[in-house]
Amino acid sequence: MADTLELFFVMLAVASPVVLIVLIKQYFRYRSEVNARLAADDRVTVELKQEVALLRERLQAVETIVTDARFDLLKDLNTIR
Repeated sequence: MADTLELFFVMLAVASPVVLIVLIKQYFRYRSEVNARLAADDRVTVELKQEVALLRERLQAVETIVTDARFDLLKDLNTIR
């Protein structure tokens, strides 16, 4: 029984650093993948913010046209015809 226990501890002493190295490599690989995804998400976020700003400008222009008094007058004239 003592020989088996001694063999177990030797195997544990040999295998522990290997397992630890594998886990550390996996962690850093995962971390680099996550950072790459975050960088891609940041680019998409910037593009979406620019698109939202453009759409707000366009909406403001449409609101200006629709609320203009001349637009109301033209609409009234069109309904009379």
